[in-house]
Amino acid sequence: MGGRSGTRPRLAHYIITLHGHGEVVIDGEPWDLPEQSWAHVPADVPHSYTNKTGEAWNFLCIVPWRGDPQGRRTRYRMIREMEKKNKGKE
Repeated sequence: MGGRSGTRPRLAHYIITLHGHGEVVIDGEPWDLPEQSWAHVPADVPHSYTNKTGEAWNFLCIVPWRGDPQGRRTRYRMIREMEKKNKGKE
């Protein structure tokens, strides 16, 4: 029933089920993820996830911006723009 993925994340993150039914195994312990449920994956803990049904399993994986190089660049760009705006108000 669907694929598996296994990894050991450097950063803690959340997995939120939007549609379908999945399962995440965190440090060897399975957690059921039916629609509109979530799980917290701690940093440096092995985990894997799988689809529990034949239908699509749509989920979000929310990782802090510091773990995403593109997110980091975007955040710094936003900070610089805000600083420029604030500088013009002085």
